[in-house]
Amino acid sequence: HVVCNNAGVFAAGPSWQAPLSDYEWVFGVNVFGVVHGIRTFVPILLDQNVESHVVNTASMAALTSMPLTAAYTASKHAVLALSETLYHELRGRGAPIGVSALCPEAVATGIAHSERVRPPHLARKSGEAEGPEFTLVEQGIRSVIAQGAPPAKIAARVVRAVREDLFYVLPDADDPWLAACDARLEDVRARRNPTFAVPGAAR
Repeated sequence: HVVCNNAGVFAAGPSWQAPLSDYEWVFGVNVFGVVHGIRTFVPILLDQNVESHVVNTASMAALTSMPLTAAYTASKHAVLALSETLYHELRGRGAPIGVSALCPEAVATGIAHSERVRPPHLARKSGEAEGPEFTLVEQGIRSVIAQGAPPAKIAARVVRAVREDLFYVLPDADDPWLAACDARLEDVRARRNPTFAVPGAAR
């Protein structure tokens, strides 16, 4: 009755220098993991025709944009758009199936060590993804994730979203990620150029 499409890997670097294998790997897991989950389980839920729920894990990266994280950020934007589309489709059918897009802040998971599950055929080749920007972000993500929210906190948030049929599952109201999200939304509303609005830097 509850399907959680929860998959995520991370690769860093400038968008024009990141190898295509980074994009293929990150999109293959982060986006197509959700696609396969939807294609597999939504037909089952529709056939059951009882109250049920789909939770797709996106990220606050789906609602913001940061430099040096192109593959990851783009993949999470795709998950959010896919989830919104699924929501409208199921509502349009009158199906008793809720949808939630989980957009957490940094969480203490193993994503900073994603390379351990990278398939050999998508490994970076010698000389690819080298340079200070790659190193800076990869070290930074390990530090941020190590201090991230406990997974149990995010799990409790998901349970509430399922019970209350909430689509956007966001951090607590005082979390700095929300200020960064608000800055981006205001940029769009005001038709202005993007604000550099990462947590702690949003105006």
